[in-house]
Amino acid sequence: MDRLRFGCGGKRVIASAVRRRMVLRELVAEAIHLEMVCKVKLSEAAVVLIGPPDSARTLMRADLSAVVVETHITGDHVTDVWWLLYGRPGETALRIPQGSAGEEQLVEWLMSLPGFHVEALARAMHFRGNATFELWRASDAAEHPIAAS
Repeated sequence: MDRLRFGCGGKRVIASAVRRRMVLRELVAEAIHLEMVCKVKLSEAAVVLIGPPDSARTLMRADLSAVVVETHITGDHVTDVWWLLYGRPGETALRIPQGSAGEEQLVEWLMSLPGFHVEALARAMHFRGNATFELWRASDAAEHPIAAS
């Protein structure tokens, strides 16, 4: 339903909102931020997060059970948006800070998931406060505690 409502331009609207937030974050970058040292690498089968302490963590697409965006009210020098990718047991497998290298490709990869909630992503990218937004859940995923906004 979200894809129909946004039409073909939906991805451009979301990508634009993500890019705007990334540009704003870059403007206030005066110190080393976590997102500057994290890298996301993707394949059709997996997401790999490379970050402190220079270790790689992998989540296989087959094990992905939910995708959530978490927002916080912080300050100019703290990451305030996180991509939470849940694994099979409902535990956060990857916690990716917004602004990480490869984030744009990650968003495209996530948006290709069947049933991805584009409208929830748009709300999350424009929200200013503390909240979580469930963007996707695997049809066979067991319920796990995720606060939806």
